[in-house]
Amino acid sequence: MTCTYRNSYLESDQFFTLILHILSVIQFPLHVYGAYVIIRKTPIVMKNVKLPMLILQLVCASFDLIVTIGIIPVVQFPILAGYPLGFLYTFGVPPYVQSYVAVTFLLMLGPSVAMFFESRYNFLVRKDSETKSRKTKRAIHHFANYLHVALAFAPIVFDMPSSSETRRIFLEKLPCIPTEILERPGYTMLGNHSIVRITVLVVVAMCFIQVIAFFYPTWSHISNTRSLSLRTIELQKSFFKALLFQIMVPFIIILIPGCYIISTYFTYDFDILICNMVLVSFTLHGLLSTIIMLTVHKPYRTATVQILRIGKQETSLTVRILSIN
Repeated sequence: MTCTYRNSYLESDQFFTLILHILSVIQFPLHVYGAYVIIRKTPIVMKNVKLPMLILQLVCASFDLIVTIGIIPVVQFPILAGYPLGFLYTFGVPPYVQSYVAVTFLLMLGPSVAMFFESRYNFLVRKDSETKSRKTKRAIHHFANYLHVALAFAPIVFDMPSSSETRRIFLEKLPCIPTEILERPGYTMLGNHSIVRITVLVVVAMCFIQVIAFFYPTWSHISNTRSLSLRTIELQKSFFKALLFQIMVPFIIILIPGCYIISTYFTYDFDILICNMVLVSFTLHGLLSTIIMLTVHKPYRTATVQILRIGKQETSLTVRILSIN
């Protein structure tokens, strides 16, 4: 067990809050614009992925804004303890409620991604995709996914240890950390760590299994279809690859710091600066997902280019009018 505490500005709450506030200023308008182009600029040929894409966008945006503005959680890994710095605590929202909201919205990414791939599977592979019974089954399936995630962490966060018990566990597991951290307002810790790990593992495994179950038959169908024109097949492959790229690249952004968090359970190495950067990297997921969405999908890319060229077009028009006069 090692503890790294430099007592520098980079480890301070002020610096951490500043970074997250800067990110929120960048993320908020971009997330709003991303939702706008999905709602208003999605072409008919992409109508089957419009709702899943919008839900994924809203989940990413909600998690980012909750963390960067609402909670601003300072978390100590591997003991899963910390304190909030956001306006929710200022308004008197209990830390255990904030913990529940943050963890739940992060895990909501799982069923959102599963819904993404299921929509492609349903549209391309299923022959009964437009029947009433199929739509009902899909609605029940996705509702059950989101409900499971919404309820998964409730027993854990509503059964957190008391302040005295939190201090005891903290000093037992990380005695080398300055004890003034324990005196921060709202300091709390999630409950039984074994249950936390099992819960996260079950939620992630269920979503991962669904993604694989929908991805493989969809890709196999696209690759082996011979009844469509070559151009149509290539367009389907290109669109599916774009969706995969939109999902996988931001996922890697979460996977890398996630691996660090897992490693701390075995090494019990603690570094305040790295813990803060882990939280920052989590909030970059939604930002990167939105940027990739606006880049890899041609309708959204075209709409964005047209909007960015408005000023240039107006300037050009003014120049032409002046030259004519």
